Amino acid sequence: MRYLSTAADLQKIAASLHLLDELPEAIIIDDLSSFVDARGAEHAGEKRHRDAVLVKTLSFLHEATAYASENLAFASRFPGGAKRSCHLLVADPAADAPQSMHLMQRWLPLVLMIRGTGPDFILSVLPQALKANRLPAACAVQLCYHLAPYSAITLTDIKPPVLEADATAVAM
Repeated sequence: MRYLSTAADLQKIAASLHLLDELPEAIIIDDLSSFVDARGAEHAGEKRHRDAVLVKTLSFLHEATAYASENLAFASRFPGGAKRSCHLLVADPAADAPQSMHLMQRWLPLVLMIRGTGPDFILSVLPQALKANRLPAACAVQLCYHLAPYSAITLTDIKPPVLEADATAVAM
């Protein structure tokens, strides 16, 4: 486990993954935007810089995950080896903006969106992710759930899928 503070640190870790004695089965990044945020500036030049840092970071993570998966799969071919791979999980509360969502979808195979403010939330799969992963349209249902402190998650409703035209208007 590593606690990092900048996109450069995250990129260095991803780029040096091949040097580890034992490859990870999961790479988990919490609040990706905090690594690549350009001080919250609204200027187009700084937004372009932020997007470039985001794309570079996601590409490093994608390549690191692919490398680890390939090598874990190779090691599992030996007798007694269980099938293993490396998975990338990225949480980003700021990825709801349509202008950055397409960047996330380019590098992450499945994008789930959680909307709402506690304790009621809606979990949905974006329609573009269904097409990219060749998943049936039935997977696009929205799961509504209630999450109260110190209690279990309660499924409250299942809604129809988000329409293609509405996907860019969805906000977290």
